Amino acid sequence: MLWNEHFLRFFPEHADHIHSGEPYQENLRRFYRVRLPAEPQTSIERYVQDGIKRHREQVGAYLFAHRGRQLRVACVAQPNGDRVRVWQDLSAMESVLLNLAGQQDSALPQGVGPTGQQALRMFDQLSDGMTVHDEQGRIIFANDRFLAIYGLRTQEDAWGKTQEKRAISEMVQLNKKLLLEGHRDALTGLLNRRGLLPLLQQATDTPGEHALLFIDLDGFKQVNDTAGHAQGDGVLGQMAAALQGCVRSGDALARIGGNEFVLLLMCCSPQQAVAVAEKMVQVVRSTPVVIDGQVYQVGASVGARSFSGRAHGADVLLNDADAACYEAKRQGRGRVSLFNEIA
Repeated sequence: MLWNEHFLRFFPEHADHIHSGEPYQENLRRFYRVRLPAEPQTSIERYVQDGIKRHREQVGAYLFAHRGRQLRVACVAQPNGDRVRVWQDLSAMESVLLNLAGQQDSALPQGVGPTGQQALRMFDQLSDGMTVHDEQGRIIFANDRFLAIYGLRTQEDAWGKTQEKRAISEMVQLNKKLLLEGHRDALTGLLNRRGLLPLLQQATDTPGEHALLFIDLDGFKQVNDTAGHAQGDGVLGQMAAALQGCVRSGDALARIGGNEFVLLLMCCSPQQAVAVAEKMVQVVRSTPVVIDGQVYQVGASVGARSFSGRAHGADVLLNDADAACYEAKRQGRGRVSLFNEIA
């Protein structure tokens, strides 16, 4: 394990304890000793193993609440098998972007030297666009994904305030546009029903096998009834983050109701869809929900609906996946049910 100083701002429990070469499981074990109350401590090794499994299998970025921060976690797989985790504080992101967008242009930076460039090349494996800025907020490094998003040909094209200002302005405007058009769920940041339906309709026009997963959280009502809706909202954000860790690149996760989520899986066979659904059930089950020292058992029931072509509309597919989810609950909850297996 290696880390930078900013990591310790997000996770101060590791200060004076973390060391170069430390096995990741030791880092997770220390994290859960701080995060979990006394009762689940007896199962801490299960939490550690689940955390290692999520780390190894993570593809897409997900959200995670810790010490009052809403963190976005991305994972960069390296060609040699190493993995780099990138943590971003979303609670501060919007103000930072707006402040940078309002800065005055100044001289172009010189970029970073050969050694720094070599170290930063690992971020070219990241599926998101990423930039590194100097003290004046100017780009000194941009990964390949960022260059592709904004139509820039070389690193030199990205250096400086002009491109930075354009990129920041576009990101801010896009986020505002999505929120104004009502395509995003304000609580979790995921797509909502309105944002999902056009993508689902587009999927029916795309050749190949696709699938729709309808995820309903089991035991969530007890959280709301006992701890209150404010704490319940926090759990929804936590579960949205956990589910997002199961999402492949090109898929779409949405929150369409109180504790109901839908995942659209493109180019996905029924067998693959069931595998993803079972992984989601396991991830939700292993995500600790602890409020004021009380442990809540939150699980997930998942209905899967495979489809191809325009045989059915988006609303029909959603209803079918919902029906499959109801069947999973009827069979005992915490399981997966395929629509075409319903008698």
